[in-house]
Parts: sequence; C-alpha cells; structure tokens
Amino acid sequence: MSCPDAHMSGQTPTVRLLLVEDNEYDQWAFHRMVKQRELDYAVVTAARGADGLKHLEAQTFDVILLDFLLIDMDGLQFLKEIHARGVDTPVIFLTGQGSEKIAVAAMKLGAYDYLTKMSDMSHLAQLPATISQAIDQYNLRKEREQIEQMRADFIAMLTHDLKNPLSTIISAAEFLSQAEGFEERQKQMVTLIEGASKDMLGLVENFLLVSKIEAGKLEQTRESVNINDVLLRVLNMNKLHADNKGVRLELELSPHVPLIECNPTQMFRVFTNLVGNALKFTSAGDEVRIVSQVNAQEIRVLVKDQGTGIAPDLLPYIFDKYKRSTLDESPKGIGLGLYIVKTIVESLNGTIDVESEVGKSTAFTIHLPLAGRT
Repeated sequence: MSCPDAHMSGQTPTVRLLLVEDNEYDQWAFHRMVKQRELDYAVVTAARGADGLKHLEAQTFDVILLDFLLIDMDGLQFLKEIHARGVDTPVIFLTGQGSEKIAVAAMKLGAYDYLTKMSDMSHLAQLPATISQAIDQYNLRKEREQIEQMRADFIAMLTHDLKNPLSTIISAAEFLSQAEGFEERQKQMVTLIEGASKDMLGLVENFLLVSKIEAGKLEQTRESVNINDVLLRVLNMNKLHADNKGVRLELELSPHVPLIECNPTQMFRVFTNLVGNALKFTSAGDEVRIVSQVNAQEIRVLVKDQGTGIAPDLLPYIFDKYKRSTLDESPKGIGLGLYIVKTIVESLNGTIDVESEVGKSTAFTIHLPLAGRT
C-alpha cells in the first residue's frame, strides 16, 4: 500500500513536506488525502529516521510530519538529532491515542504542534490547516529575527560612530577644565560640556548593551576579577566630574576581597551606571559613597548618594526598561541604566536591593555570591 513520492499537481510546489512515517497504510492515507484535496504539496517520504535525516541534509523542507514510532528510533530521538544539526524546520508530531505525555515531551523539544492519530484517519482532515499555521508561524518568527538583527546591526553601527567623537569631546573638556586662564563662567560651561558628553557616551553604551541583551547575545566570557579594582576604575573615571560639580565622591574598600568570576567590562558598566546615576541627581555639597564589604558568603557593594531620592510608588518599577527612577522631571536619562545593572547582576546569580528616602538619599546594594556558595 505504499505510495511513491510525488508532487501532487503539475504546478511548482508551494509546500515541501518531509513525511517521516514507517507505517505503509498511514503513508498511503496521507498521500491519498493530498491528492483528493488537490493540495499543492511536494512530499518526500522516509520510513526510517536515518533516511529522514539524510533527506534533511540533501534539501530543505517547509514542514516535517513526524511519527513517534519509527523502525530505527523514536520521534523524540529524531527531534534531538535535527536540533543538534541546527535544523529549525517546524515539526508536527504524530502520536497514537493515549500518548499525550509523549506529545508534550515533543513540544518541549521544539515541535510546533502535535496531532493524535485516529484509527479512522479523521485526524488527516486537520493536517492542512495545521501545516499552514506552522509555516505561517515559522515565517513570522524568521521575519522578526531578521528585523531584530537589522535593528541590532544598526544600533551597533550607530553607537560605534557616536562613541569616537564623544570620547574626543570628553578628553578635550577634561583638558580644558584643568587649564589656566578661564573665568568662572567659562569653567562652568566646560563642566557642562564634559558632563553632558559623559552622559551621552553612557547612554550610547547602554543602548548597545541592551540591544545585545534583547538579542540574547550578552557576552558570556568571564575571568577572575577583583571588584575593588573595578570600583577604583569607576572612581577615577568619575572623580573629575564629581569635583567639578562640587560633589564628594568617597571610596571605602574592604581589604582582601576574594576574586569573583565575571565579565570585567560588564561589571564596570554596572558600577558606572550606579555611580553615574548618583552623580546626576546630587548637587554641590552632597556626597556619593562607594563601599565594598565581604563575608563568608558574598561580596556586597554599596552605592549611596544624598540626592533627590525615589518616590515609594516608583521603587517597584525602577529596574524596568525605560523607567526613570527619579522625582526630577528633567530629561536626565531614558531608564536603561538600572535595567542593565539588574540584568548583569542576576546573570551572576546576584541580587540588588534599593532603599530610598525622598529628598535625602538613595542606596543601592549589590550582593555577589562567592564561588560555590550560590
């Protein structure tokens, strides 16, 4: 009762199907249904899982119809094989009655949908619609991925093109701020240029980092890092800006801090964002403290300022993307910094706490577990 593979109409096929099914009657019934409905399918049949894998190596398909019970392997093994080979063709899983647990397992392995085989072949009536839906969903996903890649490429290009001139402006402003002969008003203008340029550079770098996070491409390379060294770098980068604002930037480092495994660039961004936030919302005469502490279980880093504070009703949302954390309505950011901080800290199995009193202070505490003690 086997049916030879064929394109079921004389036109160019619109749907390329791989039917992995060892039961000859089921093969015949499927081909018969396609012919009776005059569906524009090009069908390749494989009775063995190994043959199906060979067909996938030789050509591409729009959909795979996969039976659970095959001669040489089961459908779950077949799913694992194709995913190991990088095949992302949508799979519709076919199981016998009472095999719902197997179908659920198939879905967890990436199958698009499943149908329960009925003895009277009534399930075949659902197949064309299920196949069409699987193809539509696959195409939509691919379109989204393409758009996301284009967006990520654009952001990467834009941020790269912006970073170089901004770095030049910052260097020039820092040089001018130390130069002799400027009047007080001129020094204030240089300070404004330096601060605004640093804010813009931080914004550009945050945009780039968020695009990587959203694309699932956050750098996973890690190395042994001394948190105190990172904090010292952050202090040195922000000290001149703090001095120009009249803000005291204090650093208290715990001695003998153990090394932790992390990405040093990302960790630098975490504390740059926190200290940068603190400096944005503090004024002359205020203080920003950076404190590292260690115990048997974790390293803690406190960043505390004497700025405007955060309203209690905003505290639950300050780590949300694009959520501003301040009472100040001025456009001092777009709400990416704290989202990035939380994402990176949690990628290290760490946590972050915040305490704030309106008009007085805000304190962020990062908890980083030591190796083997998460």
